[in-house]
Amino acid sequence: MKHLSEKCKKNQEESKTHKGNSVKLAMFGRANIASQLSGSYRVGIARHNEDVDSNRAKFSRIIDCVTVFKGTSSTIQNELLDCMLVIMRKHIVEEIKSADFLAIEANETTDMSQQSQC
Repeated sequence: MKHLSEKCKKNQEESKTHKGNSVKLAMFGRANIASQLSGSYRVGIARHNEDVDSNRAKFSRIIDCVTVFKGTSSTIQNELLDCMLVIMRKHIVEEIKSADFLAIEANETTDMSQQSQC
């Protein structure tokens, strides 16, 4: 009798596992990926989106700076742009040096005559 109750208990546990796995199999490929993402991954995406928004705001301010000097000579405009370039390069190099990982994406675009613009 002792073995029978243990066997029934084991079968019941296996049945629950089997039912759970059957449900998972039926839902495979149908579940919403966003609901399955881990919390830390979502935080990473949110942080990335905040960085993109911040970079857009910075870029907009740079464009505003350049347009303020519209009436000045092209030499002065070029010097101002060169100064901005130096500052931006330093900032980018600092970010790269402090990063744990670095990814580089290279794209090419062609004009109407199929010539590379790179």
